[in-house]
Amino acid sequence: MNWEALGAVSEIVGAAGVMITLLYLALQIRHASRLSEAQSHTTSVNDLLPFLQWQIQDKDFARIYRDGLLDFESLSPEDRMQFSQAFYYLMYAFKDICEANSRGLMDQPTYEAWYEYIGRMLKMPGGQIWWSEAQADWPVIRERVDNAILNARPISELMPIIWASENALIDQTGSE
Repeated sequence: MNWEALGAVSEIVGAAGVMITLLYLALQIRHASRLSEAQSHTTSVNDLLPFLQWQIQDKDFARIYRDGLLDFESLSPEDRMQFSQAFYYLMYAFKDICEANSRGLMDQPTYEAWYEYIGRMLKMPGGQIWWSEAQADWPVIRERVDNAILNARPISELMPIIWASENALIDQTGSE
């Protein structure tokens, strides 16, 4: 075997090594992307859990949240503050979810569930009042939230057993 043939074989072996390395790198990037998406999903669920726990474990908070959605102006100043802070909590979580979705790190069903929930809550009479006062604080997601409100299904479709007695009140306000 001459030097030229040996050089050609080593070039082929080197090219094969580069191809194997690139294939391995592509697999690692794909795995990291899936892991990031899974972490984004877990974070979105974890962001909502404390909010749901407040409603489950604290009857006063559950009352404030429900009453605030139906008639924000009937709340005391202290209750308005708690209601408002609860919505800020949700909006910070939704902002992060929107960012993860824009980067392709959020699975579409989870994003759509959040989108629908935010839209429905802000479509409620009290949600509308809160959003009209707070929307300037959310320029990055304002258009997306406005679209979520516009496209939200009626609250009467969300757990009718919870909202059944308020459907007439909601319908009178013209929110739906």
